[in-house]
Amino acid sequence: MYTNIEFLDTEPIDNVITALHFKVDKTIFIGYQDVKNEYERQTENFLKTHCGVKEVEFRVVSEMDLQNAIETLREVIEAEKEAGNQVFFDITGGEGLILVAFGMLAQEYRLPIHQYDIVSDRLYELNPEEISPISSYSELKKEKVQLDLDTYIKMQGAVISGKKIAGEMDTSNPFFMKKVEKLWEVLCDYRERWNSYTEVLGSVFKTDTLYADAIVDSSRVRDLNSFQTYLERIKGTGAIYKLRMTNLQKENGLERVRISFFYESEDIKHCLIKSGNTLELHTFQMMKKHAFDCRQSVMIDWDGVEHRYKGMDVLNEIDVLCIEGNIPTFISCKGGRMDDGQALDPMYELLTVAERFGGKYAKKVLAVVHPLKDVYVSRAEEMGIEIRLAQKIEKQ
Repeated sequence: MYTNIEFLDTEPIDNVITALHFKVDKTIFIGYQDVKNEYERQTENFLKTHCGVKEVEFRVVSEMDLQNAIETLREVIEAEKEAGNQVFFDITGGEGLILVAFGMLAQEYRLPIHQYDIVSDRLYELNPEEISPISSYSELKKEKVQLDLDTYIKMQGAVISGKKIAGEMDTSNPFFMKKVEKLWEVLCDYRERWNSYTEVLGSVFKTDTLYADAIVDSSRVRDLNSFQTYLERIKGTGAIYKLRMTNLQKENGLERVRISFFYESEDIKHCLIKSGNTLELHTFQMMKKHAFDCRQSVMIDWDGVEHRYKGMDVLNEIDVLCIEGNIPTFISCKGGRMDDGQALDPMYELLTVAERFGGKYAKKVLAVVHPLKDVYVSRAEEMGIEIRLAQKIEKQ
């Protein structure tokens, strides 16, 4: 039997990275009581369910007593050697006195040590030449368990909810997504008026069908000519058709135009009546090109338990969520202007959600249509958040 002994960390990916790459039979965690209490169940379930580890054990040591850590670790090693098991030390995520104990006993018992760089997914083996590293055991090598979003979030102790989100759009429809990219070009050209125009379409032209018909005056749209040019541009993308615009007599000194058209589909209508949808779908489209798994409008249930009473489930929605290698990226999309401190709330919300469900390695992105003030850009950098400003796609 092959046994992997490692430090029990508060970062879930550190605890399972070796089992994602190698067919170890048993994992023994050495850690602190409070960490064991919080992470024992989810770690054991993940290793057995997704990595094929047969046995998982947890041993508690003192945070301040090196001798206690050494004695506990020695007991574990002696028991494994007596059982005839091959032992490996994994120091990924290791810290403090436990890491010192690992180093001392690895040298005493001549045991191989390894560590993973999670970001690069690279294995480092820290052994003298005469000690066989874990990578030299051909029978242990396996095709790496690739983490999709469902698996990654489960590893964090939560689940992606299957509940439908209101206004959810069909991102699997290639015809729809091609139109989204055409709308993206319009958004970039009309970024100063995109929000106000989508608000007009969602309120003045409010409709439960694909047919929209309304009279618009210059109190709702400052420049009627510009709004009409905008609609002609939208028509050119194929998002609306049968566009008709008829000038009417002024009323109370206001210019008036009667406008009617048909939306190409319900999904297109959602893009044109809610300012952030096109930004969100474009961001999803771009991230999907490189990610192993990428999804839009993801709802995460904090504990994965469906509670009996409505409203008891704790849910968070992420605009775009993707994973590449071992690293998830959490993206929040904001189509409106964010002045006077309005950028801070989305930043803190993104930080909280990414740290809870992505861990310390997760990437955080705030996608925006309008540039942020320098003070908020600096604050984002301090929080490890990348700001991505809407821009046209470069033509190849």
